[in-house]
Amino acid sequence: MIHVCIVRLLSAFAEEQATEDAVYYMGEALRKGVVELDVFLKVRTASCDNIESHLSDWCKFIQLIVMPAL
Repeated sequence: MIHVCIVRLLSAFAEEQATEDAVYYMGEALRKGVVELDVFLKVRTASCDNIESHLSDWCKFIQLIVMPAL
């Protein structure tokens, strides 16, 4: 059980980091005029939804693993 939770947690963390990188580079593209504001906002909105999902995974992990140990 713990192994599965840790794998899920690491996967969520890696995906969150990739999402943050994508938003950063989209912001740079917006700043340089390579993409339009509406495209940037769509990516940013999607990334916020993705990060919110990962926060939920973190909370579930804490409830399943950390809290029972206390």
